[in-house]
Amino acid sequence: MGTTLREIIFDIGGGIPGRREFKAAQMGGPSGGCVPAEHLDLPIDYETVKEVGAIMGSGGLIVMDSDTSMVDISKYFMEFVQEESCGKCVPCRVWNKKDAGCIDKNSRRKWMRKRYRRFERNGVCYKNCISMWTWTNGA
Repeated sequence: MGTTLREIIFDIGGGIPGRREFKAAQMGGPSGGCVPAEHLDLPIDYETVKEVGAIMGSGGLIVMDSDTSMVDISKYFMEFVQEESCGKCVPCRVWNKKDAGCIDKNSRRKWMRKRYRRFERNGVCYKNCISMWTWTNGA
């Protein structure tokens, strides 16, 4: 605990193959959220990670480089959330399906941020916000 994301990726993990630029890290397994490059010096602990909108979750860490499409990553997380949803709350049951259809390269982040805030207020579980965080985080 307390080791920075930069140290984990570059010192412990050996860096990004092909010396490509770091774009984001998806943390905490499928329900974790993405941490963009501006937080590369983030010390990894429960509270600090939570402050940037991610979670430690299962402790998984997927590093994405400059070639990664955050739109594609968002779509992948949306599909995961739809498949794993219990369907008890409107955000998961209805909004995720609706929103998955509007995520493309021309989507407006402002609209997505507004929708994400609705997810946060109205959901019964954390899972319904995850895929929205990926897109609104701007990684």
